Amino acid sequence: MYPGDDAPDSLHVGAFVDALLVGIATVVREAPPGESAPRAWRLRGMATLPQARRQGVGAALVRACLAHVAAHGGTMLWCLGRTSALAFYNSLGFQATGDEFDVPHTGPHFIMRRPVTRHSANLI
Repeated sequence: MYPGDDAPDSLHVGAFVDALLVGIATVVREAPPGESAPRAWRLRGMATLPQARRQGVGAALVRACLAHVAAHGGTMLWCLGRTSALAFYNSLGFQATGDEFDVPHTGPHFIMRRPVTRHSANLI
């Protein structure tokens, strides 16, 4: 559990193949570190099983999150993206900001962000 997980406007999504949960993601209202951005949302807990990668599962999860953020008036979506996943996030319209940094136990990351419009989910 993270702060905001139980907020009424937070969204937790899962992707299933048959009865197997193969991917998850969460979005919560939260500004990036050190910023005041009341219309920003954070993508967190983004994960897919190895066998489900490169099949569109992650992109579908992000589209669902973008649609939710847009429906709730959000204008920016950000996350802590693993350096190894930069190509994935770039393909979804995210751009790295700042310097690479290390997250203990998970490795190198960047803050990734992208604008959100009411049509964002349809663009990827």
